[in-house]
Amino acid sequence: MDTKRGLPLLLGAILIIGGLFLLFGNLGWIDIGGLLWALVLGGAGIFFVLLYVQDRRQWWAWIPGITLLSIALFLILEEILPGNTGDLGGVIVPGGIGLSFLLIYLTTRQHWWAIIPGGALLSISAMIFVQQILPSNMDEAGVGIFFLGLGLTFLALTRIQTEKGLMKWPMIPGGILLAMGVLFILFGSAAELFPYIGALALIVVGGFILWRAIRRNER
Repeated sequence: MDTKRGLPLLLGAILIIGGLFLLFGNLGWIDIGGLLWALVLGGAGIFFVLLYVQDRRQWWAWIPGITLLSIALFLILEEILPGNTGDLGGVIVPGGIGLSFLLIYLTTRQHWWAIIPGGALLSISAMIFVQQILPSNMDEAGVGIFFLGLGLTFLALTRIQTEKGLMKWPMIPGGILLAMGVLFILFGSAAELFPYIGALALIVVGGFILWRAIRRNER
């Protein structure tokens, strides 16, 4: 079957099946379980992924596609492990959305901006995951992981080639965020860190300015 004809047929079938399940559930004829919703949402996610496969210009389709698939995965885990998933939705769904933005960059390199929301959402996912597996008195370590992820996200931008060459500005927020992440992990709560963040920011910015000045003199 031609892909251009197959995609509308797939979308139509998904909508009809989802509508029938919703109607029958509201009438009390069937019990709509999480697996049925997972089937519908997963099918919709596959539709959007195939939409991109059919036309590479539709890069935006990664976002609803991977997002719906991640929600479907969470619903399946909820059915398989009822009451034992904890905050797993906070790990899977933001992680899936973050992955969709990274896929936008990996498949369409001119959209380098997608690295920022992708890295931020994956950092949130990692923070929630770490906070689940560590004792409650070590929640600050999860916050530290979040800042480390953001820092690495900005540093990744320094490898992006633009018309003016490699970007340098992301080194400033990247360095500050990395340092904040290390401080949170090593020293604990945010309240204890606030007096030091401003000083750290000045040191990092000053170091960057000195580095730029030295490089210019060497040239």
